[in-house]
Amino acid sequence: SSDAQVVAVSSSYFDLASLQIAEGREIDQEDEYRFAQVAVLGAQAARGLFPGESALGQKIKVNHLWLTVVGVLQDRDLGKENFEGVSIGGDRNRVFIPLATADKRLFFESLESELDAIRISLGKQADPQRTAKTVDYLLSRRHGEQNDYELVIPAALLKQQQATQNS
Repeated sequence: SSDAQVVAVSSSYFDLASLQIAEGREIDQEDEYRFAQVAVLGAQAARGLFPGESALGQKIKVNHLWLTVVGVLQDRDLGKENFEGVSIGGDRNRVFIPLATADKRLFFESLESELDAIRISLGKQADPQRTAKTVDYLLSRRHGEQNDYELVIPAALLKQQQATQNS
């Protein structure tokens, strides 16, 4: 038993969140295509579930689903859980599984949202405010003009853009 949080992610999540693998591998597109029953553990989750031994190749159970651990993240204790509105530290005690696997093999409540968060990476030339307006417009249309989501833009991006405009 563990208090680790299970998070279903796409294969691009690890790059977008700047997470590094200490052992094994990340979840990849092949895992998504095959609805693979695999998991990547945060460092704290790995220590909690398998104290004193390697988690690689071990089996864990999430609800009714058995998963094989294929990777463990590098430990990065950043001293706090978020920075400028963006979660950074919580990945240490998480169990990551492929998004497609969760969608296909785990049960969701009928009114439960399939996605809790979408993370977007911008190129260096992208305008964060303009991109945010575009994303907000698209989400608003997809959600039937319901204001049932929150759009978070890290303040560092906005400061960087303002500094670029002022120079």
